[in-house]
Amino acid sequence: MSYTFQGSAVDWITASGPDEGLVDVYLDGSSSSASHVSATRLTQQLVFSATGLRSGKHTFMAVKASGDVMRTDVIRYTFHERGWPGRAGGLGPASPGAEIPCHARRLPGLLGHRSR
Repeated sequence: MSYTFQGSAVDWITASGPDEGLVDVYLDGSSSSASHVSATRLTQQLVFSATGLRSGKHTFMAVKASGDVMRTDVIRYTFHERGWPGRAGGLGPASPGAEIPCHARRLPGLLGHRSR
């Protein structure tokens, strides 16, 4: 799943559960990993957050590294518009688990993944 936004901060909010796994997270090409595994299903969990980014265009990408599924509830970002500093925007459904449009791609050397 890949999402490009204009802003200075981004949060990835998603479900965690026993069928989730590790996710490789890329922000502007720099990588880190996130886990959204838990014993029971939990929705609206903050799995990844980045603040203090230079204001401008950024690309957030998540690639499933393990587990059966990878879900996304919300990608929330902060952007600055003239007269409206610190407004929040984002991509996501009104209810947890709803489908959102995203672009999935297979990266060389990483496990296959499925995006929801």
